[in-house]
This record gives sequence, C-alpha cells and structure tokens, in this order.
Amino acid sequence: MRCINEFDSDFNNSQPKDDLRQFAGRLIENWMLKKICALIASNQISENVQRKPLLLKDIYIDILFKKQDWPKDWGLYFKIPDNH
Repeated sequence: MRCINEFDSDFNNSQPKDDLRQFAGRLIENWMLKKICALIASNQISENVQRKPLLLKDIYIDILFKKQDWPKDWGLYFKIPDNH
C-alpha cells in the first residue's frame, strides 16, 4: 500500500510527479474487503452519526481465505474516460 500513500501525499504538491504504477487489482480488492470486515466486526460503520450493526457474512471470510472465488460482478471497477 506504499504506492497508494505515495500518490496520496503527492496530490498536494504544486508540481506532482507524472508517474505510473502497475499492481494486481485483486490485491487491492482483498485489502479493501479485509478493511470492511474489520469495520463490520468492530461496529464502526455509521449512518447519520448512528452506528449500524451489520452482519459479517461468511462469504467475505471465505473469499479472504481463498475458500471461495469472488462472485461475478463483485469487485472494484473504474470507468475509463472515452478519450483514452
């Protein structure tokens, strides 16, 4: 996640670097799912300043421990602009 931190800190520079990095999207998705599971388990998700008790589903854990593949249409997607 060093790459994300480097890009994040560079956003405030007056002359940001023109840099390109390549990484495995599945690793980012797994990292995000892991963080979401931690937020659910610790009851840290809220809506309108009120905590929402959510269920930590078995499928999330199965995906993280590679007992199950990611379901079709789950994951992180980016819309690529038409001019690229």
